[in-house]
Amino acid sequence: MAYFFACLVQLLDDTVHPDAPPEPGRPRRAGPPGGAPSHDAVACSPDDHPLWARVREELAATIAERSYREMVAPTHVIADDGLVLRVATGSAFQRDWLTNRLGKRITDILSDLGRENPRVEFEVPQTVT
Repeated sequence: MAYFFACLVQLLDDTVHPDAPPEPGRPRRAGPPGGAPSHDAVACSPDDHPLWARVREELAATIAERSYREMVAPTHVIADDGLVLRVATGSAFQRDWLTNRLGKRITDILSDLGRENPRVEFEVPQTVT
């Protein structure tokens, strides 16, 4: 049973064996050894929403680096009316993953940061063709 979980962890998190060669077609993971998120992973552009930047910093410190890099880092705020924080994602899969896996954690972080009755909605922006 322990072998099963070790394999599962390795599949889900590439920080288990940081010195292992990368899989073909996949770049080597960036960041310090041991799986700790690097500080540049949470850097945000000057026009980024400051509250969302704080949420991303907290998530970078508490979830696997690969999950952060692929699911959280590429997001950005598209609207904040004080009641609902609307966050753009790159795909429906990413939207659903964030909603189901991190939605509660994100509202807890927003609450800790002083937002009353926080709500966050993830959406895939419509592209104009």
